[in-house]
Amino acid sequence: MNRNLLIGIDPPKGYAVWNTDTQRFEAIETTDFWGIIERLDEDAMRIRTVVIEAPQKNPPVFPRPGQSRAAFLKIAQNVGENKATAKLIAEYARRIGLNVVEVQPTKRSMTKLRPEYFREITGWKKGTSEHGRDAAMLVFGRE
Repeated sequence: MNRNLLIGIDPPKGYAVWNTDTQRFEAIETTDFWGIIERLDEDAMRIRTVVIEAPQKNPPVFPRPGQSRAAFLKIAQNVGENKATAKLIAEYARRIGLNVVEVQPTKRSMTKLRPEYFREITGWKKGTSEHGRDAAMLVFGRE
């Protein structure tokens, strides 16, 4: 079987399928941890590489001046959850024999795109969430 899919994952919810033969998305979804695991199982025989945004590659978070303690703790909790989810998904993908590339999220990443701009550059006409768009941009245009 032709391994022509690149999978972009933006933990904890974004999943995108880029077909390297057609240079088009087959799917851009918002799901949960188990939905991502199920999709990896379904697509496994056609997957060339899984590209996952790995927040564990970022430095720890610290409070900003003027930030409330509650706001800081919420951010820290969310980052911790995303780190754990990314780690589990990457570990699972490797266990089922998939090639995994973990990328560090940066301010220069092509993420957090407005829906209109995303549609314009990718040609994807269906609706997307921010998580789906972020996952998609991890693999968009790759060979």
